[in-house]
Amino acid sequence: MKTDGWIARVRMNLGFVLLFTLQATKTHMADRGNFWIGFLTLALYQSLGLAFLAVVFAHVPQLAGWSFAEVLFIFGVFHVVSGLFYMLFAWTLWFSRRYLIERRLDVILVRPVPPLLQIAAEGIGNSLAELNGVAVGVGIIAYAAVQLAWRPSPVDVLLLFVGIVLGVLILGGIFTALAMISFWARATSGVSRPLMQIIGFAQYPITIFPPLLRWVLTFVFPLGLVAYAPSASVLRDTSWEWLVIAPSWGLGLWGLVGILWRRGRRRYESAGS
Repeated sequence: MKTDGWIARVRMNLGFVLLFTLQATKTHMADRGNFWIGFLTLALYQSLGLAFLAVVFAHVPQLAGWSFAEVLFIFGVFHVVSGLFYMLFAWTLWFSRRYLIERRLDVILVRPVPPLLQIAAEGIGNSLAELNGVAVGVGIIAYAAVQLAWRPSPVDVLLLFVGIVLGVLILGGIFTALAMISFWARATSGVSRPLMQIIGFAQYPITIFPPLLRWVLTFVFPLGLVAYAPSASVLRDTSWEWLVIAPSWGLGLWGLVGILWRRGRRRYESAGS
């Protein structure tokens, strides 16, 4: 009986999330100009990244031992991860303003659905254009795989899938934790936006950076785990330690998110009462 009740709650929550996502999508698509500007901006960003790599490899045959096709593969994985991240977690950039300063969280809290699910659903509805970036990333991976004559085994495909999921969870955990800090310090957007620019480091092999920066990008700000580590493990059968480090980061970050959310929510309700 308890299991049936739990399943019913999950179904109800998923139904509400789908409803909120569709509603946010309709609202966002009502302004088609905004949608197409976002789409073209994303396409330009990816095109500039590809052009930069083409220019670099026009002058050098390899980059820290990585061929053009291998770097393209990492680049494609990065854009799949970053596209999914932006689609699922772009709301973290405006959480402070929209949900705390404008107090939209008051509306969210009275609904019979987990608040973070509602917020994420609204964010997805406003960020569906990022799926185009994901599709381009998949296309780049496919092109690079052909150039490399890469024939993945089922284990390779599974590893790449797990790596992409973990990459999304790591980036999402970092920015969601930062958004939760907004309960105490409302100006977190001043930190999160520069961090968005730093994410670009993840689209290249971290072996091109000095040893100290490599260590930072693995153990301090784990961008090296987002695209490089899973790509290296399937292309070169190396860097297996990421299978321990990446889940550890994911669990730690989302555990921190849970703590910050519970304490921040109590603080918010106290301030609003």
